[in-house]
Amino acid sequence: EVMLYGRVVTGYLPGTTNGTDAAGLVARPPVKADGLTNYEMGLKSEFLDRRGMVDLTVFYIDWKDIQLTFQDPSGWYLINGGRALSRGVELASAYSPLHTLRFGYNAAYTQSEYTELAPNGGNMLTGYQLPQVPKWSMSFTADYDWALTGLWHAHVGGAWRWIGPLWTELVASRSLGG
Repeated sequence: EVMLYGRVVTGYLPGTTNGTDAAGLVARPPVKADGLTNYEMGLKSEFLDRRGMVDLTVFYIDWKDIQLTFQDPSGWYLINGGRALSRGVELASAYSPLHTLRFGYNAAYTQSEYTELAPNGGNMLTGYQLPQVPKWSMSFTADYDWALTGLWHAHVGGAWRWIGPLWTELVASRSLGG
């Protein structure tokens, strides 16, 4: 009961108009749709009479025309900010020693960074981890289900999750002088 798989998925965030500045005098340039392509390969397996499960995935994501929030003295709007790459590995696993008891362990490593920035990218820098994307994360879970009566079931569970350090969201900005 082992499955090897590969897939390629594309997606986008639609472009939009930015309206005018706060005073209503200057029309903001529209922002183009961004787009990404996700390349993924993995292995999924159930074993021990389906009491154990492992899902291991490696991925590579190419993201272009990223939409960033931009601020200048006249207000906030969106810009297309450049390109980014994300690559990493994810593990999801579970084990049920009893029919009603299930333990899980999940972990991920993600290297995600800007590779190219538009000239008006403000304070963004290439080579740094993308905002809100930790390099490491993991969780442990435990769930127990049991029948109270023929119609009623009970469930108790808990989880511990750890997320490595991450950057907060950066906002591109431009001062009056530049």
